[in-house]
Amino acid sequence: MQLLDWKYSLRSIRKSLGSSLICILVLALGIGACTAVFSIVEAVLLNPPPFPKANNIYMIWLKSTRDLKLGYSEFPLHGTQFQFIDAHKRGFEYVAAFKPDQFNIALGSSGQRLDGIRASADFFRVMGVEPLLGRGFSPEDDRPGTEHEVVLNYSLWSHQFGSDKNIVGREVSLNSEKYTVIGVMPPSFSFPRGGEMPKSFEMPSQPSLWVPLALPAHPLGPSVLMGIGRTRPGVSYSQAVTELDIDRRGIDAKNPAYAHWFDFVATPLAIQLSGDLRPRVLLLFASVLAVLLITCANVANLFLAKSMGKVKEVAVRVALGASRKQVIRQFLMESLLLGVGGSVLGLACAGALIKGLQAMDFSRVPRLHDASLDARAIVFSIGIALATSVLFGMFPALEISGGDFLEALRSREQKHAGASTQKFRNGLLIGEVALTVVLVIGGTLLLRSFVNLIRTSPGFASDHLLTMELTLPPTKYRSEQDIVGMYTRLLNRLSTVPGIEAASLGKALPMSGDQEATVYYVNGVPMDRRNLPFTQYSLTSADYFRAMEIPLLAGRSFTAADNSTSGKVVVISKSMAALYWKDAASAIGHQVSLPPAVYHDMTVVGVVGDVKNQSMDETPSPQMYVPYTQHPYPSMVTMQFALRTKMGIAQIAKSIQGVVREEDSELPIANVRPMSALIDSSMEPIRFAVMLLGAFAAVAWGLALLGVYAIVSYLVAERMHDMAVRVALGAQQRDVLALVFSAGARLVGFGLLVGLALALGLSRVFGHFMYEVHAVDPLTYAGMAVLVFAASSLAIFMPARRAMRADPMSVLRAE
Repeated sequence: MQLLDWKYSLRSIRKSLGSSLICILVLALGIGACTAVFSIVEAVLLNPPPFPKANNIYMIWLKSTRDLKLGYSEFPLHGTQFQFIDAHKRGFEYVAAFKPDQFNIALGSSGQRLDGIRASADFFRVMGVEPLLGRGFSPEDDRPGTEHEVVLNYSLWSHQFGSDKNIVGREVSLNSEKYTVIGVMPPSFSFPRGGEMPKSFEMPSQPSLWVPLALPAHPLGPSVLMGIGRTRPGVSYSQAVTELDIDRRGIDAKNPAYAHWFDFVATPLAIQLSGDLRPRVLLLFASVLAVLLITCANVANLFLAKSMGKVKEVAVRVALGASRKQVIRQFLMESLLLGVGGSVLGLACAGALIKGLQAMDFSRVPRLHDASLDARAIVFSIGIALATSVLFGMFPALEISGGDFLEALRSREQKHAGASTQKFRNGLLIGEVALTVVLVIGGTLLLRSFVNLIRTSPGFASDHLLTMELTLPPTKYRSEQDIVGMYTRLLNRLSTVPGIEAASLGKALPMSGDQEATVYYVNGVPMDRRNLPFTQYSLTSADYFRAMEIPLLAGRSFTAADNSTSGKVVVISKSMAALYWKDAASAIGHQVSLPPAVYHDMTVVGVVGDVKNQSMDETPSPQMYVPYTQHPYPSMVTMQFALRTKMGIAQIAKSIQGVVREEDSELPIANVRPMSALIDSSMEPIRFAVMLLGAFAAVAWGLALLGVYAIVSYLVAERMHDMAVRVALGAQQRDVLALVFSAGARLVGFGLLVGLALALGLSRVFGHFMYEVHAVDPLTYAGMAVLVFAASSLAIFMPARRAMRADPMSVLRAE
């Protein structure tokens, strides 16, 4: 009997192939979008990091006890802080520190710049990953003077060294020094990656190699280290935090002048790897669930309308002996077949969507390339298909199977839906419209926010601005004079290259990561030395502000005369000047100092406009600029160049490389790209969310219009006899139009009100993603409500027009 039911279900689907295909396509859209986003959520948020016992791994940061308003909250460790934690670890089994670095590798007659990581001895032990070949670092490797070992990334080993299995023990030239290859990591290991680390660090998208950190016994210089630790089995998160707090108090006791400036923070690695995308991914998942609900409501309405047309057919089956159980089973089988078809097509849609997003190369979206249609995603899709099948198959089955079949056989009219069916159908339509309004309003607010970000000024002119990086080998450029001399010669020569209007260098350029911050005080202004303010700190050259087109508000820029033999000078930003002086001009001539005595008494010679350093949605923070010819802090081994050009990258890159090679034939340039690319990269997570949420809102809008059209079409078909009688008794076409339109518009209007109320209730959630757009923006709410109603009115008008043009005599004869 069940086999006959399956055959009958297939025959029923073929009989109404058009409506069945629409059901399958609608399901495929909803299931495909939901499965794709589930796969992304799984990769970004749910999957554990690809390291053994990853729940025991924590990133260790400093967090300021004050709101410093620098655009980021995670601060790196100082070398002395890491050494204290490493020496006093109790609940931590291993602790390691690492930082990004750049290396020029000699490959035959040419050179290539690689992004790598300097890591302490226990780095690979913390990660719990053994090399594919060779070994990791030992404590003996991680000492100053003996740190000339290197572990290669799998991709570098396979592409540059031809997967040579005898690579261990071979020497390679890095920054003009000999390093011995001691290991090759497996292809699955790539840590840390840029999108997974805070945006204030210039992390490589994928490190090519790792070399020992080799901290000296008494580290000096700025705080640049990222900490990571693996706790012992059974040690909880709260125990790890408590241990770090004990370490913080011990460090404060040794350095009372800096006590209470920072607290230690332990971030679970799984949370760290999701980066800044976590809230946006959760927003997308909530949005796609709303699309799925709209899909279910749509298909339920379509299936309900389709089922109500089978009342007489079911009545005949009952008259021939079919039981109510068999009728219900019949409807569920048909809905299940439609659900399976939608699930199969939805999986194909999900796979295409995931591959399309991965092809767009959102490098700042962490772990996006790990998303795939794995077993959990397939089970998720099948589960959705089964749930929706039961949802849109059970109600019509119960409604029709419980009807008066004898009356259906006697009547010449098609059975009208009962009151409960009408309420269910109307409720589905109202829910569709309400969820669509919420998605459309949310998508529009996010789109407006993104447009505002695009239109806002970063504080400099990004057009025709070319950036690049250069790394000087420390063995060839040992002294400050060597480094400054090389950069000065390069800048002088680059400024004469045809097509370059201004050549400058900086560390770090805006939107590039690797931002440096420092405490400072203003000479002559009383300040609490234990609570000094912070400012962004940048090294620049004389033409930096001209090349970047950062406006000079008062005073002057740097000149060639600002060198190591002249008085120390500094240029500050508008927001830094506003903290202490009534206007920009009043700041000129005053002096500021940094805590180390060597950086005291820097005279303010200029005030420039504020610049956004991390992202376009940040509020510019105080910033100070010092000439690289006076302050080699932090290290100037790697510097970034900003070149104002009249030509494109392809036209001028060869000329730039030629100039560099004439100065030093072994120096490769790296990351040659327009500044606009850096800005675009900083907005990738926002663009990713806007694109997907906008697509979901468009799909929801289309599905809602289809739902309105289907419901009104069914209403027209159901009441065609009544309308024919009205026309026969003298009703005009406009009366028919008013009847149909009022019935549909009433449901749409109620759905709009519910949707607007939901959107208002979710305004706090929307507010977290807005930039210069109010989460309760009356224009957006009213405009989207009008658009949804206008589009719905068009969907209502099409079947109403058909009812207006129907010949009443033909309808009555058919009855």
